[in-house]
Amino acid sequence: MEYKDVHLTSFHYAKLYRRKKVIAEARNSIGSRSRGCGYGDQSIHAERAVVKRLGDVSQLHGCVLVVVRMNKHGDLMGSKPCEDCTKFLEKCIREYGLRKVYYS
Repeated sequence: MEYKDVHLTSFHYAKLYRRKKVIAEARNSIGSRSRGCGYGDQSIHAERAVVKRLGDVSQLHGCVLVVVRMNKHGDLMGSKPCEDCTKFLEKCIREYGLRKVYYS
């Protein structure tokens, strides 16, 4: 997956898996509220972007979400969800059947 560099320090990548196959992938990116729900003041987080790319939240049933953070050199870094993403993912688990979420 190739993306245009929009941040200078690190990138978050998210992949949704079902039965060990990638069904959607996305990364944090610059956006605006005019582009639709999921965008903060200046960006959309990888967790929300991958669900938007999936299209239909009912497809989350049985999926595993993996989110990793990498610096601009490609080195793996620690990652954790923000408060809004935590609430969003809890809803995805509770209401749409997302099975697990892993962070680097």
